[in-house]
Amino acid sequence: MNMPIKLPRGWIALVLAALAMAGCGSSQPPSSAADDIADGVGGQPAPQSLAYETYDAIVPVIDGPAEDRVANIDTRLYLPANASPDAPQPVIIVAHGFGNSKLAVELTSTADHLARNGYIVLTYSSQGFGQSSGCIRLNSFDHGVKNVMGLISTMFDTPEFEIGGIALFPLVARDGIGPLVGMIGGSYGGGITLNTAASDPRVRAIVPGRTWNTLQYALVPNNRITADNNGGFDRDVLEQGVFKLGWTTLLFSLGNAQPAMGNGGCPQEKAESGDPTMVAGAACPGFPSELCQTYAGLLATGDLQQTDRALVANSSIETRIDELRTPTMLAQGQADTLFNLNEATANYLKLKANNVPVAMIWHWGGHGAYNPQPGECELYGGTIAEVPDGCYLPTRALAWFDRWLRGNTQTDTGPEFAWYEDWQPFDGSASAESQYGQAVAYPVATPQRLFLSGTDALVVVAGDVVADSVNLTNPVGSMPASYSETPNFQSPEAMPSFSATPPTDPAGQAVSFTAAPFETAVEVVGIPTAQFNLSNINAAQDVVLFAKLFDVAPGGSAELIRRLVAPVRVPPGDLAAPVAMQLAGIVHRFEAGHSVRLTLATTDQSYGGNALADVITMATGGDTPAYLDLPVR
Repeated sequence: MNMPIKLPRGWIALVLAALAMAGCGSSQPPSSAADDIADGVGGQPAPQSLAYETYDAIVPVIDGPAEDRVANIDTRLYLPANASPDAPQPVIIVAHGFGNSKLAVELTSTADHLARNGYIVLTYSSQGFGQSSGCIRLNSFDHGVKNVMGLISTMFDTPEFEIGGIALFPLVARDGIGPLVGMIGGSYGGGITLNTAASDPRVRAIVPGRTWNTLQYALVPNNRITADNNGGFDRDVLEQGVFKLGWTTLLFSLGNAQPAMGNGGCPQEKAESGDPTMVAGAACPGFPSELCQTYAGLLATGDLQQTDRALVANSSIETRIDELRTPTMLAQGQADTLFNLNEATANYLKLKANNVPVAMIWHWGGHGAYNPQPGECELYGGTIAEVPDGCYLPTRALAWFDRWLRGNTQTDTGPEFAWYEDWQPFDGSASAESQYGQAVAYPVATPQRLFLSGTDALVVVAGDVVADSVNLTNPVGSMPASYSETPNFQSPEAMPSFSATPPTDPAGQAVSFTAAPFETAVEVVGIPTAQFNLSNINAAQDVVLFAKLFDVAPGGSAELIRRLVAPVRVPPGDLAAPVAMQLAGIVHRFEAGHSVRLTLATTDQSYGGNALADVITMATGGDTPAYLDLPVR
């Protein structure tokens, strides 16, 4: 069940007093989109082209573990012409990605699209970004979630609230629970969308895109499968992972750059509280001290302490997913190396098991400047100034809201599971739907087992396995390191120079196993798994490996599929038994004559590895042979 709405005593009086002090009643004058909208027959807005006006306001809300702190949130309301006391409309909140604000194109374009389709839309800047107060707290349940709940309560569930001289309460569709609210957002915005829906029963439909299941897995992943972690999908059971150094450092740097860009109010909050946070001799102006300390600890050791794990758990839907009962459409990018397909799949499988209405889309792009393909668009706007009608992902999102917010039971919300197939030709239409495979549920594939044989081969028949072993060296300080990608700069369209740099593995630090060429084309849709027999010389040290899949062409050239890497960490005491792991989920077609190659490396430039030298031995054959399972359709 959804958690009950919990507000502090005297909440209405406190918020109204704060509203008066903030001057919310004198919000910026409305701006009109009517001039940009073509009129329909009889001077009325054409279908999907409703006029709307926008209103900006700073709205105080209450947050904090003790619910005793006021945060000032910068908002923009999009009020469509069809909203009236006689025809109240549902609300959709659009949440932004990390480093953005309510003014980001991904929000303004999505809000425009939804408002033109008759929804009241609210965008806002999260704490630490834009003109909102406070520090960046990773959309935690104690802060970010309470901010959004406070916005819903203040703006849409309080009869006294006005904006631009307009009382919103009678314009908002509601029932016995409260206002009918939906949420959509990508990345950072997807995280708050999931977390808020698990906390507030007024949120009735959500569309989170390319976001996380648990921040611990996203930033310090361990893809190991154990007896008690649900096939690898209960990630926080594993206390330690492998520090995703590249992505985490980029995000941490971007967060700390916000005050210098005139965004957020973290330095003011720290000054008022006397917080002198410093990290590695440099100021940490964008984050609260506890997150500064977590990052410093990861840089120093690569490990999470118990307090760190609890901190990121407070921002992770995985910790409260059983309380999420809201119809959810998940979307994740196939090229995403920050939040990979495994993240959305973990959320999907949990919701499916709990009988929550759920759908999942594996689209083309993802973090790293990957552009959507023609007819796809971004789920939440992306860089497109105006979302075109008919584009696949926005159309799916709109249908989801029409079904679950408006109660239009005849609305076709599309297949429960859909995935983009880049090998399908584009038909030139407004939608990329013809390039999407679809199914009634995930998974859709049957595992095809390939056994590791000798020191370099993958074979289909267990009886053909040649028992052998091969050694991999872990260098001191994990340097030099294998190269797989440059985080956030890998898109061939946007960053061709980085895309042209091929993956490399230093000699002796990686081992590859290659299968015979496929006789016919093979389509892989899902999350591959593997099992290895490992030992190491440094018996006191964890084993860290990075698994990746290549498509090997007949001429010998090899493509690292979507630049995806799957790290695994194994404590020395667990090496006596075979080590099982998930690889990163993929959608890929191996053409006839091509081969699949599995590579395991001891290092990766995008991650923090083992600092001490080691030699790892991988054995093939035996009673528990090593294998790779490919999910083949």
